[in-house]
Amino acid sequence: MKGITPYIKARLLYQPLDLIGHPEWEARFPLHNTLPFVFEAQRVVLMATPKAGITSVTKWALANLGLMDAAQQYHPWVHRYRTEVYVQEFQVRKAFRKALEAGDYTFYKVVRHPYERLVSSFHHAIKHRVLPQPPVPQAAIKNFESFLMHLELALSQPIDPHLGLQKSIYEELLPNLQPKVLHLNNLEEDLNQLCAVHGFEVPFAEHMSESKHHALKTAPIAKEGLHLMDSLQLFQHFPDNYQLFFDAPHIRKLAQKILQPDLEAYGFSEI
Repeated sequence: MKGITPYIKARLLYQPLDLIGHPEWEARFPLHNTLPFVFEAQRVVLMATPKAGITSVTKWALANLGLMDAAQQYHPWVHRYRTEVYVQEFQVRKAFRKALEAGDYTFYKVVRHPYERLVSSFHHAIKHRVLPQPPVPQAAIKNFESFLMHLELALSQPIDPHLGLQKSIYEELLPNLQPKVLHLNNLEEDLNQLCAVHGFEVPFAEHMSESKHHALKTAPIAKEGLHLMDSLQLFQHFPDNYQLFFDAPHIRKLAQKILQPDLEAYGFSEI
């Protein structure tokens, strides 16, 4: 649309619709960029959040909707088709509303261990220069500790869902929604069990987890004080063990405070 700045476009993607003047009922539904997959024939709704297997879920879902060939022809990155074609042409917002009102749908959500996802969000912030809070200058995110401090403040308002809590995308907008949990670290088994229960024809395959876009350079770093290591230096050789970021007691305490809603909602324990 003419005259819309990149900042406004970002708000349209990442902030709840009630903040940009849409009808009141729209505010009950998730952010545009994270609408679920609705399978009317199987009476199933499948949800996922950024940094928690959404690429793998998207590939599996599109395959079972018979849309994978169309998605690959549209763009190599499947999320372009998901956000630009699927949610529009298949009226996903309307279908999701109908599923919520129908009473005979089963809702599933793929979740990732909150601590592991938090580190992945940090990597995303470094790579894409995404800030937890717009007023914070990029230079302020010097390390993992400063990222957590700014993130704690930013979670009081809608933010980029790559950085926000998993619970905030759906359950905080729809308090009565209690989806069955599928775990990212057991995704193949969980999705294939879902296939067996609901009659999906395409099982999950290992290649669905592959993504050049999310390729991560890791290194077997074992170093104390990783939370204070310079962000740009870390990006060049990111640790292959996310738990190393939480070796300092005050970092574990701050991370637990930030992640408590997700830990409680999905039954995860602390590190």
